[in-house]
Amino acid sequence: MRKIIVITSAAILLLLGALCITVIVASGPSASSDSGIMERGQPAPFRGETLTVMTWNIGYASGMENNKGNVLSSADITANLDTIAASIKRNNADIVALQEIDFNSRRSHGINQLRYLQEKLNFPFAAYILNWNKRYVPFPTSLDFKKHFGRVQSGQAVLSRVPITQNSAEFLAKPFNKPFWYNMFYISRAVQRAKVLVAGRELDLYNVHLEAFHTETRMHQAMQLLDLMKACGFAAGFVAGDFNALPPDAGKQLGFADEPEADFTGDNTIQVLKQKGGLAEVVPDSINRLDESPSFTYPSLKPTRRLDYIFYSPGIRHLRWSVDRDAGTGSDHLPLIAVFGID
Repeated sequence: MRKIIVITSAAILLLLGALCITVIVASGPSASSDSGIMERGQPAPFRGETLTVMTWNIGYASGMENNKGNVLSSADITANLDTIAASIKRNNADIVALQEIDFNSRRSHGINQLRYLQEKLNFPFAAYILNWNKRYVPFPTSLDFKKHFGRVQSGQAVLSRVPITQNSAEFLAKPFNKPFWYNMFYISRAVQRAKVLVAGRELDLYNVHLEAFHTETRMHQAMQLLDLMKACGFAAGFVAGDFNALPPDAGKQLGFADEPEADFTGDNTIQVLKQKGGLAEVVPDSINRLDESPSFTYPSLKPTRRLDYIFYSPGIRHLRWSVDRDAGTGSDHLPLIAVFGID
């Protein structure tokens, strides 16, 4: 009897050890570099009198199927990328801040989506950071392993018609409400900290993607962003991205048909950034007291709220803003666009 207990205990320990090793290996990085700048061809001198900045969470080019697993074909992904590219071209974007973009992920069939868009749109400059770099992500959590994300290499990126002189990744806090093993596989929310050269002037460009599912973590990440701006000496430029938060005066804070569990009451993410960041926002506050629907960016099929923002520093001349309501459903977000004067 004692021998059986010893053998059983040893077998259990071996299984637990094997499980731990599997988790550690699977949650480890599948690529060695977490950031880079890509230059393509000989760029023409930028001579525009305006600068058009776009921010877009492209949802890994999975359209309205985002986060539903490995369910799209390579042709589906390519078609969505073409839809995304058409909007970028139609809006004459000079700088595009992209979130949720795949570089070599199983769910998008290994397509380097940044390279695809850069080549299709002939952007001379691009920069990227990896904020989700795992050998295997077992999501969606089911026994249908074919739908699991599997290998994930994704992150944030910038497409630019002006030179990108610096690029780095700054990682933010993981969700406070999740266990360590969940966070081992979870995306690392991040700030892509770049610098761009516009008409001889170097400007900061912070490409931001904050926590989507936990309000306290998101508000903490907003404070981390402010601390980062102070520590890095953010002086002039843009802070753009998917903040996963509503404007302070949004008319509706909960009860969304596409996400019944979403509740933004008590979320002061955007309010804190406006008050303490020293930046202006391209969409005026007055729209929330009138008709806020033209500013909605999510979900792309029938938008009901705004999660995406472009902030800019004093001294930069803002001319106009828009949301491309004709961008289609290549992503589950719509792009926000702002045009600035170059003085």
